[in-house]
Amino acid sequence: LDFGGLIVDEIAQIEVLRGPQSALWGSNATAGVISIITKQGRRNDLVGTADGEVGFDGSYAGRLALRGGVERADFALSAAYRFSAGHDVSDTAGGQDDEDENVTLNAKGNVDVTDWIGLGGTLRYTHRESDFDPQDFNGDFSVFPPIVGPTYGLVIEGDNVRTTDEFYGSLFAEVTTLGGLLIHRPRVEYTAVDDENTDAGVRTSGSEGQRLHLSHQTTAVFDTPSFAGASHQLTAAIEYERETNQNLPPASGTQLTEREREQVGFIGEYRGSFFDRLDLQFGLRHDRNDAFDDATTYSVSGALQLAEATQLYGSVGTGVTNPTFSEQFGFFPDFFIGNPGLTPEKSFGWDVGLRQSLFDGKLSADIAYFDATLEDEIFTRFLPGFLSTPDNRDGESERRGVEVGLTAQPFDFLSLTAAYTYTDSKEISGGRLVGEVRRPLHTASLSATATGLDGRGQLTVDVIYNGQMLDFDFTDPVLGSVRTDLDAYTLVNLNASYEIFEGAEIVGRVENVFDQDYQEVFGYAAPGVTAFVGFRASY
Repeated sequence: LDFGGLIVDEIAQIEVLRGPQSALWGSNATAGVISIITKQGRRNDLVGTADGEVGFDGSYAGRLALRGGVERADFALSAAYRFSAGHDVSDTAGGQDDEDENVTLNAKGNVDVTDWIGLGGTLRYTHRESDFDPQDFNGDFSVFPPIVGPTYGLVIEGDNVRTTDEFYGSLFAEVTTLGGLLIHRPRVEYTAVDDENTDAGVRTSGSEGQRLHLSHQTTAVFDTPSFAGASHQLTAAIEYERETNQNLPPASGTQLTEREREQVGFIGEYRGSFFDRLDLQFGLRHDRNDAFDDATTYSVSGALQLAEATQLYGSVGTGVTNPTFSEQFGFFPDFFIGNPGLTPEKSFGWDVGLRQSLFDGKLSADIAYFDATLEDEIFTRFLPGFLSTPDNRDGESERRGVEVGLTAQPFDFLSLTAAYTYTDSKEISGGRLVGEVRRPLHTASLSATATGLDGRGQLTVDVIYNGQMLDFDFTDPVLGSVRTDLDAYTLVNLNASYEIFEGAEIVGRVENVFDQDYQEVFGYAAPGVTAFVGFRASY
């Protein structure tokens, strides 16, 4: 999933699960899982919403949505459009702004066929066109040292466009048997992604990929009141996944061969609740891969209610991340060389934390320590002339740190949320541990939301701090890449809304209020201050 193409208007909830979770979710759940839940239909109701927005950088957006249903069925439909003339990421004098255009369509539905059979499905389509500026890697590498220009390794003005079409569809059922003792959940999912990069209208690279995912899960739900006042869930599941990928011209030779790989996963999980104060979870998974070594992963987690307002929690688990098709077989013609001999990354991690609520819930705090070790980390080895190839690192990469979260409701009209994370992240490079790129040692945020004007107005102030971090500097044609420091930065954002009358409100936001000059990636200029105003209506 490219999060940059995600329009958030139809999202109802986002959940984040910390730690390696491959035992339940398979490959790529090495550090955690992000679950994005879109809005459901509304039974025995019909609700329509419309909103629009205009702002700096030639930006405008609009969305229409309809949600409704009858007693035994519901649906949700939405269409969204977003355009921004953007800013010049190369920060070149007289350079062109880099545009972004996004069209997203969503459909979701559920029906109760009987009291014990439910069916549902989702559809999502996104078309996106994004301008981008390339890096300058031109030079004469037939001599040593290479002869390059003054902008070598830097982002320069270009006429490059990436076009992406994403389609996702799923069908699922929930069947309850034996009076609710067993719940069966079969599911089929299909994803197709087409990418194309062009320079002045000429394709420079592209690919077509599909993923078919089949799964069946059966869960037994039962209680043992005479034993620890416990409730139990025991789940067994099997998953099958088939992925295909094919590069498009100007790729040539073996890069044009359609690649395919399959995986079968066997999953077991137990969840139990005891004495109304202890929750436990155990998960085990075995994946049979036709392109890599088979993998067995596990997860264990628990939460103990020490007192009414105090909870201790923790987890330990393992994870894997399989190489991508691009990493195995290459993608960009002429300079990115695939490595079919890559092995999956392997992770072991654990965390422990404490949640505390005070003053009848008006103040709550959460502090957690986490520690993870990554083996066979896949990285890109940069070579002179910007030739590059992926490889597995020798040794172990280490990540450990502390997360702190606070929420407070000091007054009825004011709510506060604060967070701080300390992350010490190291990887093996040149036979020694060095700091990982784009992993700041310190990050923090503070959000304050005030409600006033008889509850019709709301103002939110967000302050985001990103500490100093490392990134790759490619301006040395001999070394290929070196690590360099990116300065720390602080962003202030404002969001406001006012209800004109029931079902209609004006909204506005200002991002990077103080026009902070910063970089998230070396050489790429981030946007300055931007402001937007819009409306939202429902009926």
